[in-house]
Amino acid sequence: MLFGRENVYKGGHLYQKDSNMKTVKTTININEDLWRRFSILVIQERGYRKKNEIIEELIRDYVEKASKRRSEKL
Repeated sequence: MLFGRENVYKGGHLYQKDSNMKTVKTTININEDLWRRFSILVIQERGYRKKNEIIEELIRDYVEKASKRRSEKL
């Protein structure tokens, strides 16, 4: 870790995680069957329950891709 930052490799991507990063706790409504299937896949692929990490990774990927699409339109 250098200056409060840590390099984290997840899902084929290298992220720089700020140890001082603030988080937001939120509530979302998701179809019960979809959530159950997602939970099972997380356990099968990661071997433990790390849904928050995967959801954050999916949101980060979405934001990065959307930002690229927007900048390509300009």
